[in-house]
Amino acid sequence: MHKFVSLWNLKPEVAIEAAERQYYGVHVPMACRIPGVRRYTVARSRGRSPRFFRIAELYFDDKDACKAGLGSDQGKRVLGDPEFQATLSEVVPFFAEEQVVIPGAGLRSQRPVKIVNLWTWKDDVNPDEADRYYVERHVPLAFTNPGLARYHTSRAVGKRPAFARIAELYFEDMETCKACLRSPEMAKVLDDKPFWSKVKEHFAVFFEEETVSLHEGRVLA
Repeated sequence: MHKFVSLWNLKPEVAIEAAERQYYGVHVPMACRIPGVRRYTVARSRGRSPRFFRIAELYFDDKDACKAGLGSDQGKRVLGDPEFQATLSEVVPFFAEEQVVIPGAGLRSQRPVKIVNLWTWKDDVNPDEADRYYVERHVPLAFTNPGLARYHTSRAVGKRPAFARIAELYFEDMETCKACLRSPEMAKVLDDKPFWSKVKEHFAVFFEEETVSLHEGRVLA
């Protein structure tokens, strides 16, 4: 699927509670009415000093549907929402094509914890070759990670995206996630030198994800 990804941080002077009320009460319902949206997830960061406060992902059938939806009157209202924009100190938007590596049909939690990895390739690295190594050699290393319930990876598309890829590793809860990070299987992932030697910049952020009901304009309980 084609998706529009947005990561952001709040201004230091903005009260989090007030910003969250505006986000859930006004902005989320607005985004649900964008034509062509098939799935909508939002997530707030967890942990100490995260690189981003929130991430939101709007899913469409394909690139054309995404372009039409965001280019519609409703899409423009959402992207230009002045009350929401006034709370932001930083926003990083980009488009991506998602590949579901582990579907996660057995994921039980309505609010799973996920590790979102974002990275760019070094300037002297061929991005297609680096991407091929990632898909064929690095991704399979994740299959054996204990507790991993779902794994999505997406390649950024469009003009000069902020990141080359985004990979999302889902767990039922934070305890399961932390146990995975301490495991020897994860150690092998982190020790994959041929992969990490190609990476220029990398961020990993813990999020708690919520799925939005498009019909009701609110997150699922």
